[in-house]
Amino acid sequence: MRSAHVVVTTSVLALLSGLPGGARAAELVALSIDPPVLSARALVTKQFQAVGAYDDGSMKDITRKVRWRSTDKTVAAVGKTTGVVETLGAGAAKIVAQASGGVSARARVYVTADLIGLAVKPGDITLRGGTGRTLGVIGSFSDGAKVPLRTGVVWSSSDETVATVGNVAGKLGLVVAGAVRGNTTMTVTAAAPKGATPVTATAVVTVDSLLTSFRLSPSTLNVQVGKTTHLGAIGTFDDAKHLDITRFVDLASSDPTIATAANRPHKNGRGIGQVDGIRPGTVQITAQSPSTELEADGPLTVHVK
Repeated sequence: MRSAHVVVTTSVLALLSGLPGGARAAELVALSIDPPVLSARALVTKQFQAVGAYDDGSMKDITRKVRWRSTDKTVAAVGKTTGVVETLGAGAAKIVAQASGGVSARARVYVTADLIGLAVKPGDITLRGGTGRTLGVIGSFSDGAKVPLRTGVVWSSSDETVATVGNVAGKLGLVVAGAVRGNTTMTVTAAAPKGATPVTATAVVTVDSLLTSFRLSPSTLNVQVGKTTHLGAIGTFDDAKHLDITRFVDLASSDPTIATAANRPHKNGRGIGQVDGIRPGTVQITAQSPSTELEADGPLTVHVK
């Protein structure tokens, strides 16, 4: 009796391996962190990158595929899945990136000075309803330095019906007055290690006049396809003053496939009230003051040619 033979084809081997053509997945053999060393004062934010080296000679950014941790959270904190490091207090710590399979790498962080004080610039301010102003914050450090802070702080308002304050990128410290006359205290708090007393500073914001209405100007705009023009929003206040409030209103187009309208701030104020022509047609642009919930007196007509 002839013995049976088993024929294993290439396609079967590929199926068994789970990969096209039976290829073996490259194996992670080493990990490195960029930067390998960070030296900075407290309240500095830095994106660390994890780079994996594989046995086929390839290198890959696997920053979001590793687990991150700090060996001393009083010195520096790190996002567990992001690799974003924030320096907190004077000292030294290691930032560890751990990949599956036990491969890991370490970077060193040296925090050279503690934050010892904050100051709000320009200090107390007065606003009209529906308008705003950005408050800055200056950090004082144990090495004598005074540095403007654009990360590592959080703002809050004691009365958001009077005025709100922003905490997102591009709007950090932006105070916008609402539809209620009065005072509110803005507090800025610096990041601090768990259990530590945070450093804070305050400023009083006074809203002394209210927005009663606003209109878009001009009433009609012409723009060519692929070109840009600008509109304005003129506010009327309860003390009979008229002011440009364009940057503080939200704009909407009745058909964004014909023309769009939005505040897109650029250097020197360019991009405020920007209208872009997309394709030929006519649209209506409407606007709202989000902090007061007032709508513009009427729409603005845009003809795209």
